[in-house]
Amino acid sequence: MGGVIAQNTRCYNPEFVGDTADEPRKCESIDPNAKKTIIIDDKLGSPALLSNLGNGSYAYTNFIVNTDLVLDKDASFYHCSFLVQEGVQISVGIGKKAEFAFCHLYGCKKMWKGISVSPKSTLGLHFNLIEDAQYAVLAKFASTLYINSNKFNRNYIGLYLSPSKKPVDNLSFVV
Repeated sequence: MGGVIAQNTRCYNPEFVGDTADEPRKCESIDPNAKKTIIIDDKLGSPALLSNLGNGSYAYTNFIVNTDLVLDKDASFYHCSFLVQEGVQISVGIGKKAEFAFCHLYGCKKMWKGISVSPKSTLGLHFNLIEDAQYAVLAKFASTLYINSNKFNRNYIGLYLSPSKKPVDNLSFVV
């Protein structure tokens, strides 16, 4: 059985600076109201591990992601901004759970890889804006997704479910 692909169309959302199909995002447009900013680079390892940053629960935080980030422990992000550099990927580690709510994940001038969900892992996406990724969400076989009321904008592929021998259960799209 082949994978499932949901490809994005280009659209304009005036809430975000540089958010037209023809104009690249301004890299400095992180949330000025955030409580703190965390820079993720290869000083944390390559790839960087979330376990090196703290407890795994973040609210009102800017993340500047300069290298691949592995969520190697359960994590939750609430009202966070992720400015992700070209070619960088955020991965949910095997058997881990990650939840993003009211977050904005986006690239700077060029596309980032997106969020990869490992086998036996869970990803929850609720009321987020995910932009500028090659694959906004790349779900590998045996992963679980909870996706509710998100906007996928300017991604090459919005949602990709890798091929599996088992049928996909409980899949519905509301447009």
